[in-house]
Amino acid sequence: MSGQIKWEELVKREKSLTHRNCWLFISVYFWNDQTSPCMNTRFYLFMSLWVVSFFAAGQQSTHQVVYFRTDSYQLDEHSCQTIDSISGQLKNGGDYAIQLVGHTDNVGTNEYNHELAKNRAIAVQNRFVSKNIPPEKIAISQFGELQPVKDNESSFQRSQNRRVEIRVIIQTVAPAIPTEEPVLQKAPDWPPTDAIVVDYNQQTYQLPGDKPGNTIDIDVITNTAQMEFSNFTTITNNQELLTSNLMFCYKPSGRTTNCIPAKPVKVYIPTNNRAYCEPVKAFLYDAVVDSISGRTVWKRIPSDFTIEEHNRVRYFVIYLTNLCGPCKNFDCKMPHSTPVRVKLKSRRFELTKVSAAYPETNGLLPGQAYARNKYLILSYDPEVQEVPFISVKGKTKTDKYFGLKVKLTALKRDKNGIYILTKKLIRKSKPRKLTPEERIKQAENPVGEAPVKE
Repeated sequence: MSGQIKWEELVKREKSLTHRNCWLFISVYFWNDQTSPCMNTRFYLFMSLWVVSFFAAGQQSTHQVVYFRTDSYQLDEHSCQTIDSISGQLKNGGDYAIQLVGHTDNVGTNEYNHELAKNRAIAVQNRFVSKNIPPEKIAISQFGELQPVKDNESSFQRSQNRRVEIRVIIQTVAPAIPTEEPVLQKAPDWPPTDAIVVDYNQQTYQLPGDKPGNTIDIDVITNTAQMEFSNFTTITNNQELLTSNLMFCYKPSGRTTNCIPAKPVKVYIPTNNRAYCEPVKAFLYDAVVDSISGRTVWKRIPSDFTIEEHNRVRYFVIYLTNLCGPCKNFDCKMPHSTPVRVKLKSRRFELTKVSAAYPETNGLLPGQAYARNKYLILSYDPEVQEVPFISVKGKTKTDKYFGLKVKLTALKRDKNGIYILTKKLIRKSKPRKLTPEERIKQAENPVGEAPVKE
């Protein structure tokens, strides 16, 4: 055929035309010579190219992948360059959407890999946002180890599975105007009648759909003062440090005698904005009583809660299947910790309890006695958390009880770096409320509750 057009030029023209013009152009090309022996082949190529051009006229998409090191969601330099290059091309405007899908290799548990894949997608999302890409244009999802591209049989194959897939969809044609009015969906009724919406000022709630009088008590703990009163901490059973989004305890009340309700009870609990981390990054923990200290610590359990927003308030949503279960904590792990030692520099007083309180970000950590009047506290790293208050309880030789709360930075340190509590600070302290055990002891030998003076 004379004047034959090269294939590269054909593809170049096809991309530059609308699907209607492509139809005319390619039709002339393929039917210019009816006697060509390649007529059938060209016909199928024509139909395939026409279909591709039809959809390409509506939107175009690109696909990129960034990879991660083992057990990490930190972006390396090459990954950052890939994301920055995509961001630079999108800043020119236009209607586009970004889809991020996180993946891992098969090392670790399914639950851990699911969370790791999510963190990897969030890391890529944060990089896009730092390059002025609007967060509403980014959607993330994660599959953990469920969609490998390799067989995980070697270190190289596993490295190909530790990835985040980036798909950018660019709309090239304005969407068609709907011919019919959209059907407006009615917003769900709020508050719902088939669930319990917790109010911090209320404790007893009627069980939805149950007999009148069948109620449940829900006690929400939102600050360090309540934690101290309830003998709670923000530390796990394996000595990890937590900062609480919210703790709550529940038990049947009224005429309810059966711990298992007729159907699971749906409960909405407002999130606590004092916590260190966002609610979406929290995990669920069950209360466990420490056999040595008697305090309540926390054990992580599968995260069977969701987060919803109603009237600009975010809620933890959980289903209770056993009304006699342990207290729960929506919590997240702190990234760092540093040991702090505190000692009392006076033999006339005795420390009975020492804690580190973080009221701004909702954390309370217990101290562990390692010598007389000496306590060790695994505290949060001050670079990622505020300076704590040291909460101290003790008594004199005559069993006069005192309580003291002082900021850690207000204490002096000795040559070994140990923080010192002096008798001068204790003299200024106020009497504290006694625990039930201390009240029993005081009743046997009453000495009063006057401020401590030597």
